[in-house]
Parts: sequence; structure tokens; C-alpha cells
Amino acid sequence: MIGKLTSCLFHAILWFLLAGVPLSPAMADVYEYIDKMGVIHYTNVPISKNCKKVFAERGKNRNKTHRKVGQITRVKEYETNRYDDIIAKMASKYNIPISLIKSVIKAESNFNWRAISPRGAMGLMQLMPGTARKMGINDPYEPRQNIMAGVKYLRYLANQFKGDMVKVVAAYNAGPQAVKKYNGNIPPFRETQRYVRKVIRNYFQYKKRGHGGVIKIN
Repeated sequence: MIGKLTSCLFHAILWFLLAGVPLSPAMADVYEYIDKMGVIHYTNVPISKNCKKVFAERGKNRNKTHRKVGQITRVKEYETNRYDDIIAKMASKYNIPISLIKSVIKAESNFNWRAISPRGAMGLMQLMPGTARKMGINDPYEPRQNIMAGVKYLRYLANQFKGDMVKVVAAYNAGPQAVKKYNGNIPPFRETQRYVRKVIRNYFQYKKRGHGGVIKIN
């Protein structure tokens, strides 16, 4: 049970989220476009003249200081464990499972502290400038500050959604107002639905490694 979800309902939601075939991204040009609802999408097929290239195939962006979130990167195992001490401290401080924190970092930046998105989200947990200020940090690229702010924001969302992990993850991506607008359901945005699937899938992978747990309600 997570939050006040019943076990049956939670597993039904997870079945829906995990039923999709995992994506195996290939190295290719990635384009961004904004739909009529203002939702940003990414694709390797430019479907209209409004598509903007945000990542070029391997070898074309080697001089970039920061990596776009759309860029496919391989991260060695020791690098994914590099921030475990910081994550453990913040997990304990804000009552958020280690497995969820690592899952969000994996989905957001693939453990690349220099990551920056086309929309300006920064660092390991891809903080927007407004969120970084709201969480009280001044250097969103410094790993400890970034993780602290990201986990603090997860706690803020957990308090709003009574520890419901699925809603918290959806709100982290689409914003809490979007989740509330759709009566607490995952917003019908392809990006958000894929994001929730990815984070929940990562969560269970990390849980198998002994970093399980649920969101505790403060």
C-alpha cells in the first residue's frame, strides 16, 4: 500500500503503467515540439515544421558544456552510486524512499549533474529555476543542493497527495495543478505518462537492490 491507495488499486495502476513495451532508444536526432495544449514532446521523427532539433546524433554535440536531457548517455554503475550518501541523508530527513529518489534522478538526468533541458531544468533532479528558488538553493548544479531541493520538493508533493507515489511522480513531471485538474489522475500527456512508467519501473529495480520503502506521511 502506498499512501491511501488500496493494494488492489495500486497494483492495477502499476499493471497499466508497466504494460507498455520498454523503449530502447537509439542514437539519433531528437526533435522537440509543443502540442495545442502547450505540452512539450520529444521525437526522432520531425512531424512538422514546428519541430526543433534539441539533440544531434553521436559526434555532433561534443563541444556542448551541458548535455540536453534528450541525449542518450551511458552511466557506469559506480557513477549511479556516487551520490548514495547524499541521497540516504535526504531520504531520512524528508521521509522519501531512497529507491524513489534514485528513480527520479535516473529518469531526469541519468545521474549527469551537468544536465540541462531545453526548458531550463537543471542538474541531477532537473530543477526549474523557480523550484530551485522556492526550495532555497543558490547553485542547482551542485549535487548536494540539487538533491536536497529535489527531495524537498518530492516531500512537498507527497504532503499534497497524501503519499500517493503515482500522483507524486506525475506531479513532479507535469506540476501539481495538472494532476489536480484531472481529478488526481495522471494527466493525459504522453510525456508525463511515459515519465511515470519509467520512474515506477526504475523504482522496482532499485527496490530489488534493497532500497525499497513507501512515502511516509508527515
